[in-house]
Amino acid sequence: MASLSWWLVSRILRPKLRATEKEVRGLRYSFSTNAEDLILERLLPGKGKYVEIGGYHPVISSNTWLLYRQGWSGWVVEPNPSMAEAWSRRRSRDRLVPAAIGRSDGEVWYDEVRPHDSANRIRALDEPRSAGTWRSTRIPVLSLPSLCAKENIPLEEIRLLAVDAEGQDAAILASMDWKRFRPEVVLAEGLGAAGQKEIRSVMERSGYEFYGRSGYEDDPTAGVSMFFWLPEKVIGSAYRQRPAYP
Repeated sequence: MASLSWWLVSRILRPKLRATEKEVRGLRYSFSTNAEDLILERLLPGKGKYVEIGGYHPVISSNTWLLYRQGWSGWVVEPNPSMAEAWSRRRSRDRLVPAAIGRSDGEVWYDEVRPHDSANRIRALDEPRSAGTWRSTRIPVLSLPSLCAKENIPLEEIRLLAVDAEGQDAAILASMDWKRFRPEVVLAEGLGAAGQKEIRSVMERSGYEFYGRSGYEDDPTAGVSMFFWLPEKVIGSAYRQRPAYP
């Protein structure tokens, strides 16, 4: 099957790229939005475990699917109930936690809105239903420390923490006890310059170094993926040198 896949890729891409078969075989696939998974692959060689907050789809735009294909597994928090079946089918080694992550524990409504799930939203129990909602699901809210305790996550085994929480990343990161939890790499999404500054402040206070970012810097409304690392723990990486962008 792998040979057939490469033959098909070669047949399709080689004429367009004017490349040899050997050159085409050197291509790297990215499933993430802005090649975050390729950076993680280089920073985190070998196998390991992750905690991913806001997994969305198990494959599409996933920051951890590439690692999963290489033998990784972990805990994934995703509040959208419509994604549960896909996670069960595509990533059976992962533990899917159907919840939202916040500053403190509680409950909220998760509204699924038509025509596109980009309009889905989380609302407080006393807030009115979102316009266009076709299903509302009451889901638990857990703080990051509560998640780790409830799921008995072995913190010493976690090599990657990936957070994409729609603007709540800094608050979630600030709630963690970073003396107990020291993953090699932390990936978070910063919304706008202010959001990026807040995340960077939290992580640098926690003893992490800013490694770099991936995304559209010229769009103040778009999320930019920010990488933080503990250089002394990241071993065997081809990305040991800092990237050119600060």
